[in-house]
Amino acid sequence: MEKIGEAVKILLVNMFYNEEGGAQKSTTLLAEQLAKEGHEVSVYSIDTDKPVKEQKNGVNVYRRSTWTFNLNYIFKPQKSVLKHLFYKCFETYNKKAEHNFEEILEQVKPEVVHFNCLSGMSLSIIEIAKMRGIRTVLTLRDYWLEKPWGIKKNFLVKIMNKRLEPRIKKTLSYIDVVTAPSAFTLNHFIDKGYFNPSLQICKVVENAVTFSYSNLKEIIEEKRSIVHEKNTRFLFVGSILRQKGIFKMVDAFKKLSNYPDITLEIVGRGADVEQLQQEIVLDSRIRYLGFQFTPKLDEIYRSADVLLVPSDWDEPFGRVVIEGNSNGLPVIGSNRGGIPEIITTTGGGEIFDVSNVLNLVDVMEKFIKMSDYNNYFDSILLTIDTYKIEKQSEKFLRLY
Repeated sequence: MEKIGEAVKILLVNMFYNEEGGAQKSTTLLAEQLAKEGHEVSVYSIDTDKPVKEQKNGVNVYRRSTWTFNLNYIFKPQKSVLKHLFYKCFETYNKKAEHNFEEILEQVKPEVVHFNCLSGMSLSIIEIAKMRGIRTVLTLRDYWLEKPWGIKKNFLVKIMNKRLEPRIKKTLSYIDVVTAPSAFTLNHFIDKGYFNPSLQICKVVENAVTFSYSNLKEIIEEKRSIVHEKNTRFLFVGSILRQKGIFKMVDAFKKLSNYPDITLEIVGRGADVEQLQQEIVLDSRIRYLGFQFTPKLDEIYRSADVLLVPSDWDEPFGRVVIEGNSNGLPVIGSNRGGIPEIITTTGGGEIFDVSNVLNLVDVMEKFIKMSDYNNYFDSILLTIDTYKIEKQSEKFLRLY
């Protein structure tokens, strides 16, 4: 990779810093790659009960708590209404998070602050960075800025989202550079007036994965030789939530009852696990494997034939698609959000209409009947480097 200028002091901000979800994983991979390239990288997150400073793979991580906001609570499937309302009041304006941020700025003295998911971290930290003359970058990894009080169609949620909109848009005017991992997400926010391309730099910077090209070639050569010496093994990896299309996927798979030897393995965790287990209990071809970390997840990818990404909502990107392709898996993905952009770019799969379960059944059956997946394999090998972490870090450094 071409070296771009001198080492930069960068502070990445994200509510979590781990590898348990798409946004967290994307932030972590970028931070570690930038550190690997010789930049001074720090991260501020609020995913702890007590202050922690640690170094992980060359990255200085500042984990802080906010007494007015508890991440562990807001992601519980069952919540007290009053307690939930209390936490919602502090998602956009949180004095403790603001104080934490100022303290970390004093220690790190960054040249660039790169904001990611900011729920619970106080929008005022964007203004604080800008008032100190620090360059500000924001990556859109979710839709929280548009609907901070959620997407439920009740009166209070609608009123609060509408009331906060002018404040959020004013705060976002302090951002110098806005990026999104897909054109779909970037255009969505621009069209709704959250950003102004004539005053701000607005760019698509795709999410990335780390992988060995030689290892990918080896995996694909192995898969070329065994496709349909066994029966098709479908795989789902992601959050176990209705919005991820998981129940439509299970319904579609069950309709393929004339193929008794195909299988579907499901990896992940989420609020709808109990319902999922009830749905699959009578079909022995479907197995729920729980949440899996690398390297066990890599083994599961390697043993599968086709990855299913049936998301029912507009994914800002859909990083599991590139994870599947980079592990030699063709992908069947829904036509929502950024998913079609990835599949079109890599040529490593097929897109289905998520509003039509029978369309998903047809596409799955197409893969079951295929004699080989060589067209997908060849295309993946030609295009997957679009999503290499080195290319992503280069794009961000140019923007920094």
